[in-house]
Formats: sequence, C-alpha cells, structure tokens
Amino acid sequence: DPIGGLDELINGGIGVTTVLDRGDTHVPNGQPFLDYQAAAAPMRQTVPSGMVVDLGGGATITCHAVDGILSDGTVLDLSGSPQEENAASLVWVLEYGNFSMFIGGDLTGPSATSVDVEGPVADIIGDIDVLRVNGHGGNKSTSQGFIDTVQPEFAIITCGSPNGFNHPRQEIVDRLNMPERVIPVWCTSSGNGAFGYVDAGGNITVTTNGNEYSARTENGTSFTALCDEFPVIDPAPGEVVISEFHRDPDESEDYYGEWLEITSLRRYSLISLRGMRIANQVGENVTLGINICLKEGQTLTLGADGIPQRNGSYTPPIALPILSLHMADDVGHLRLMSRRGSELDRVDYD
Repeated sequence: DPIGGLDELINGGIGVTTVLDRGDTHVPNGQPFLDYQAAAAPMRQTVPSGMVVDLGGGATITCHAVDGILSDGTVLDLSGSPQEENAASLVWVLEYGNFSMFIGGDLTGPSATSVDVEGPVADIIGDIDVLRVNGHGGNKSTSQGFIDTVQPEFAIITCGSPNGFNHPRQEIVDRLNMPERVIPVWCTSSGNGAFGYVDAGGNITVTTNGNEYSARTENGTSFTALCDEFPVIDPAPGEVVISEFHRDPDESEDYYGEWLEITSLRRYSLISLRGMRIANQVGENVTLGINICLKEGQTLTLGADGIPQRNGSYTPPIALPILSLHMADDVGHLRLMSRRGSELDRVDYD
C-alpha cells in the first residue's frame, strides 16, 4: 500500500529525478506495483543497506534495513512469513543536528505471522526523537521492546478513517503513550476511534533547527520541544500554574471534554516540562515524557480525549493515556509536581 500512490505523485506534475527502492527481488503482486514500475522505470535506483543520502544543509537520511538486510551486515531470513512484504520495508533515519526521526514503512515486529525486524534495527539505531509509527499502528509492528529501545518523544500515525484494520490499535497507542511517560501521539485521521492519541485532521508538519523541533496540525495546534540530548529547564513554584477546564458540557460527555492547562509564568526565559507529574486525590498520576518548551504566557494543553468528534471539536497537543487521570467535579485536587517531587501548583475542588 505505501507504493500505491507513488505513480500518482510521479505522473501528477511533481518533479522527480530519482526514485530509491529495494529493486525487483520478491516484488509485490498486483496492479499498484505494476503502475509504479511503469511510472518510475527511468528513475529507479536500488538502495543498499547502509546508504546515506545527503539532503543538503547538513541533513542526511540513512537506510538501516532493506529486504531484511541491516546496516550492520545482519541478514534476516524473511522467507515464508505471511508478512514478508512488510518485513522487507526500507527503514530510514532522518538526522539534522541533534534531531532524529525514524521512518520504517510497514516494518514488522515479533508475532506469530511476522519476522522481528524492528528489534534488531532498534538495537542499531538507539534513541530517536520522532517515530513515524510502523504499519499504521497495526498489531504486527511497534513492539514493546522496540519502543523501549528507540524511546520516541513524539509519534506520528498515518491511517484512514474508518479503516478495516482497526488502526491504530488501542494496544499500540497504549505502548506509545503510557501514564509513566506521556507523549504526543498524533494521527492523520480519527482512525477507528481508539483513545490516547490526537486526531490531527490531515497533514502533520514537523520542523527542526537541529536542537528543537515543532509539530503543527492543519488547524494550527502545535508544540515545540527540545531534542532529548538537552537538559530539562526546571520551573520553580510560582513560575508555572495548572488549570482544569471542560470544553463544552452541552456538546460532549463529561470525561471526553475535560482538559488540563499548564502555563508558564517565568519571566524572560523558557521552562521545559519533561518529568513533570500531575496527580489527583485518588492516586492516579501521569508524567510527561517529552521536553516541551514554554515561554512566558504559553500553555500546554492535555486533553482527556484527542478525537474532536467526541470532545467538543477541540484538538489538544497531547491526549492523555486512556482512563489515566480522572478530574473531579466538586471534591479532591490536581497537583502539579516537579520531576524532583516538589509541588509547583494545584487545583482544589472546594
């Protein structure tokens, strides 16, 4: 399916001079590949594993797997697997300064019907900033071991809505976005309506200067975060506040429409939020796993639900993991804690 739109790109007026693919070994069956083959014929080049493409200006993209051949020389036997075509996906890592992004197509992890290519590739690549989630958030990809090794701070899922594969799967979203490590998980659509991710409503744009990166949806929802090599810039009590709101009680159910705001009051410099923890009166708590930056007056919003059709037509930068943090109506509290455990601010329902 990833190859099925390329003939449209090539024939649609976009200037293409070179097309990199894995050649004609174990080619997929069907008309989409034949259409691609015809359109790309004069421009095709077979990618060797380990190939580095200079994108200019200091940016590179490196191929770490192609047809089961890894950049460290490891050769994985993909033959006989029902997921052979997906396991053979090209794997790229885009790098610019301290920024890195993983792009793995439909790459597979361990399952009864697939060869684990993700795990060995993750061991080569190590920590990244942004993950373009393999296989549209399907359950043949994005294993827990893979996530534990690459440790993404931002995850992007591409899929249609609705779709016949139940993408993205709830168990995959739960691996990416956990209460102990909350990160933004964005999807190009509402998918099949799981929880814990944001429906970006179309194209997602990521920009970077090599030290920090920003993400933006088509409707303007955005955040900016430091690459994970940079230390946390801790706020002190009085330099950050927490508020709790409901989007529209007449338009969405109680849980779906709730959101939190964390706002910086620090004068003249940034604060960053990785390791900051939010806890309620019954012991539920979440910890931010991305080093989002806030200037004075800027706010980070965390929604209980990231699907605008359910939450009152709102697109938050971060959706909380499913059922991870309930907000009270008239009793209890929400506490905002530093990564060292001190209280920064609180909301008391009294």
